[in-house]
Amino acid sequence: MRIVTYQELVGIALNAVESLVEKGKDELSEQGHVATGRGIASLKAKVVESVGDTLRIGIEGNDYLLDLDTGIPASKVDTSAAAEARLLQWARVVKPGLSESSLKRFTFLTLNKAAVLGFPLPGSFAFSKNGRRTEWIKFGFEMNAEKIIEEQFKVFELLVENFDEIYQAAIEEARKIAA
Repeated sequence: MRIVTYQELVGIALNAVESLVEKGKDELSEQGHVATGRGIASLKAKVVESVGDTLRIGIEGNDYLLDLDTGIPASKVDTSAAAEARLLQWARVVKPGLSESSLKRFTFLTLNKAAVLGFPLPGSFAFSKNGRRTEWIKFGFEMNAEKIIEEQFKVFELLVENFDEIYQAAIEEARKIAA
C-alpha cells in the first residue's frame, strides 16, 4: 500500500477541470468557432493558487472567447480600424480564394452589418453543427461540471479509502511492535 500525496489530490482536481476544458473546446468546435483554431487552442486548465490548504484551479483562454459566449450587441460592436484589421485577418482564413480587395470589401460589409445586427450574424449559423453560436460556456462547462466532478470525486473516494487502509495497517504494525 502507499500514501496518497497532496500532488495526487491536486492532480485529481486538475484532471476534473481539464475535462471541463475539453468539453468547452468540443462545444466551441460544434458551434463552428474553428476558423483559426487560436481560441480553442488557448483554453487551458491552470493551478492559480496552491498554498497551504488552499487550492484554486482556473480556466484561461483568449479574451474574445467571452464575446463568443455572450455575443456582441450592435451598440457594442467595435468598428475601429484596429477591429477591421483583426476581422481582415480572420477573413483571409475563412475566404482564402478572395482577392485582397474583395477581402477588404467583405470585411467592411461584415463589420457594418454587425454594427446594425450585432454578433453573431445570422449567416454565421451555417458554420454551426449544433445550431448554436453563443453560450459555449453554459453548454461546454456548466452542463458537464456536475458529471465530471462526480467522476473525479469517485477517484478521490478511492484514494481516501486507500489512505484509511494504510492508516489502519500502520496502527496494527505499531501495536505489534509495542506488544
